[in-house]
Amino acid sequence: MEEMRYWIWISQCFSYGSEKPNQILSIFGTNPKLFYDSLPDCLSNISFLSDNDLKRLSLKSLKKADYIIEECEKLKIEIICKNSYSFPNRLKVIYGCPLVLYTKGNLSGLENRVSIAVVGTRNASEYGEYITGNICYELGIKGIGIISGCAVGIDRISHIGCLKANGYTVGVLGCGMDINYPSKNKLLKEEILKNGGCLITELPPGTAVQGKIFPIRNRIIAGISSGVLVTEAPVRSGALITVEHGIEQGKAIFCIPPHNIYDSRFIGVVPYLNDGATAVYSSEDIIREYIGLLKYNTLDIAEKIIYNDYSEDMVAENKPNYMTIDSMNKISVIKKDLPIKTDIESKKNISLTEDQEKIYNHLTLNPKHLEEISSLVNIDYKIIVSVIMELEIMGEIVSYSGGRYGILKK
Repeated sequence: MEEMRYWIWISQCFSYGSEKPNQILSIFGTNPKLFYDSLPDCLSNISFLSDNDLKRLSLKSLKKADYIIEECEKLKIEIICKNSYSFPNRLKVIYGCPLVLYTKGNLSGLENRVSIAVVGTRNASEYGEYITGNICYELGIKGIGIISGCAVGIDRISHIGCLKANGYTVGVLGCGMDINYPSKNKLLKEEILKNGGCLITELPPGTAVQGKIFPIRNRIIAGISSGVLVTEAPVRSGALITVEHGIEQGKAIFCIPPHNIYDSRFIGVVPYLNDGATAVYSSEDIIREYIGLLKYNTLDIAEKIIYNDYSEDMVAENKPNYMTIDSMNKISVIKKDLPIKTDIESKKNISLTEDQEKIYNHLTLNPKHLEEISSLVNIDYKIIVSVIMELEIMGEIVSYSGGRYGILKK
């Protein structure tokens, strides 16, 4: 418990998704107490800390950490620090790895299990729900875990599909564990825990919903998974940020081909399919990727079940409306090694202001820190932050963990 105070303290000294606390701990032997006891004398020797970082660290108070521990005890929330044996191994190696996780349920179910992050739009079509629910059901039958964000739309359906197979599913929240968001999924979260799954967040109790947190949270969804599946997403979908994190982390990317190539609701996956993501025409296209790692290492699912009822009542009562089919048409996909797009090929002709153009021209597919961008352009830092936000809203760049930005693949 004593050691935990220092892990929580340092995790709260930096913005979520920052790599700086991990860099600090690499200097101090992954011992946050040693760093704490060395303050403030050691700060002059750490060159990557900003003035704001130094200000926060100089306060050197454990009061907030102690309060968080007390709240977690009241709410029966488990605190898992990065040095704990139960901390997910896949997560330890990502950029901006969180130092602390707040969890409920069975987190150990992640270890030694193939798990797929399933992402997509919040405004899912009937087709998107149908495909997502059935694929997650079939993956759940195979023992493949389903990771998603417990939001409405595709997230919600992916969890329900896995639950109907009595599978293992994890919800990664973008708020404190005690915050009822979205309210529609209160029962769903309870069912995830009852069924042996897990809820996790890097945000301490009481942390309200903030839009800026969700893109940062997505690095964890990708980080604890073996691969990322997009089932339905428009071009501007925030779900694609999870895909970008997955690519950065070296995860396999799977996409459901567009239901309608002329409908903007479905074409967000097209750039990834063009760049070599695996097209998914059935759950077998995903299962095949991990066949040697599965307990039931066969492609055949003895009885393929299709269902189309996703109501909360059906989840709670465990009464799915099944329709059994004897066979499914299988489409063989010939995969080709496609060339990776260069920065120049990925950029397109767009109308930008002078400041927007200066900054955009220095961005590449490989994300850059705000500090690095600032060193490349002769523009006031506050203006750079504002312009970066404008470009992100325009859909021309994507944000990564740790205050990094890069251009989108076109």
